[in-house]
Amino acid sequence: VVNAEATDTVDVIGNDGCSANNRPDNEACACFERYMGKPLQRVNWLLHGNKLPFKASMVCHMGPTKGLSSHQGPINKAIHDPHLNERPIVKFNKIDCPDFPVLPEKVHKELSTDQLYLYDICHGLTSRNIDESFAAHSIGKQHLARWLNSGSAIGRHYASEEKPSQRLIALTNITIKSYAKMYFRIKCN
Repeated sequence: VVNAEATDTVDVIGNDGCSANNRPDNEACACFERYMGKPLQRVNWLLHGNKLPFKASMVCHMGPTKGLSSHQGPINKAIHDPHLNERPIVKFNKIDCPDFPVLPEKVHKELSTDQLYLYDICHGLTSRNIDESFAAHSIGKQHLARWLNSGSAIGRHYASEEKPSQRLIALTNITIKSYAKMYFRIKCN
C-alpha cells in the first residue's frame, strides 16, 4: 500500500533486477510507475546483476544446464566431485589480478562461510599460496542459485589440476577477475 501523499517525493524504485521486475509491460516496476503517474529511476541489486555474466560464462565453458543443480561436461563433473576438497593442491599457474580487493576487517568478519571460502580461494590463486589446511575445507552445496559455491569449486578445481584445460583456465580467470572481484567490491561499498 502506497501513501498517496508520498507520490510527489518518490523518484527511485529498488529491485533485484530480475525480468519479472524490469520488463517494460506488466512487471512490478512498470505497474508502480503507472500508479505514480511518472517514470522512476530504477536501482537494481548489484550482487544479482553481477552473477549474470558469470552465469553466461559457465554456460559457454561448461555447456547448458542439466537439471536444477549442474551443467554438463568434465568441469562440471570435477567441481561436483564430493572429494574435491581432498585433492592435493598442485603447483598451479598464478592468476594475475593485482587489483583483487582486500577487504577491511569489519567486512571480512561479516562474511558467511561460503563468501569467505570464495574470498580465500581467490586470494590463494592470485598469490599462488593456498594453505593445505584451507584446501581441506568443504565447499558449500552447489546449486544453480548458489553462484558463490560454484565459483569456489571452480577455483579449488583449478588449484588441483596439474594441466588445466583451456576452458578451466578461462573460467577460473572469469571467476576471479570479473565475478569475485566485483562481488567483493560491492560488499566493501
